[in-house]
Amino acid sequence: MTGKRAKANRIPDERKRELLEEMPYCPCGRETTEFHHIVTGAGVKSHERSNLKGVCRRCHRMLHAALTPPWSRRQRVEGCAFCDGEKGEFFPPHDASKRCESGHHRHCSCSICF
Repeated sequence: MTGKRAKANRIPDERKRELLEEMPYCPCGRETTEFHHIVTGAGVKSHERSNLKGVCRRCHRMLHAALTPPWSRRQRVEGCAFCDGEKGEFFPPHDASKRCESGHHRHCSCSICF
């Protein structure tokens, strides 16, 4: 991404510092170097804490390539028909619109299963 659109989606430096204090480590154990936006759309990205996950560069690339970082397979929602139906496989391709029966859990490579 280049130009004006890339600048519009960047997290301001001050906000990055705050987020690094809240999320210093990627779930894989490496230091957070980037932030993954959980929900995106029409070029608009919310920089709210609830819409961001602190990750290392390697895991961030995997997420955007629709690959599953190994740590994400460990976090499954017990009793969720969507999770239980997958039987050990994760949820490619990336689709943040799918939710479990409770309506609270998004099921993709980013959110509670992320």
